[in-house]
Amino acid sequence: MKKADKTGRGGGVDFQIEGQAATRALVLHVDRRDRNAPQSSNRAVAARLEEAVGLARAIDLDILGAIIAPIVAPRPATLLG
Repeated sequence: MKKADKTGRGGGVDFQIEGQAATRALVLHVDRRDRNAPQSSNRAVAARLEEAVGLARAIDLDILGAIIAPIVAPRPATLLG
C-alpha cells in the first residue's frame, strides 16, 4: 500500500512508506517567543499541542511523543521543512 509519494530535490527520486512505520508520528508544536509573536499562556500552548495530538490520533497515527518547541528567533529558511 502506497502511503506517501514525494519527489526529492536532488534527483527526482520517488519513495514509498509502507506498513507499520507509516503510522508513527512525533507531534511538534512550535511556540514562537519572539517580540512579533502574539503572547500566549503555557496553558494555551499545551492545549494547542493536545489538539494536534488528538487530530493525529483521529487519522490513526501512532503517537510516539509530543513536544512543545520554543523558538526565540524563527528563520523562515530553517524553521520547518
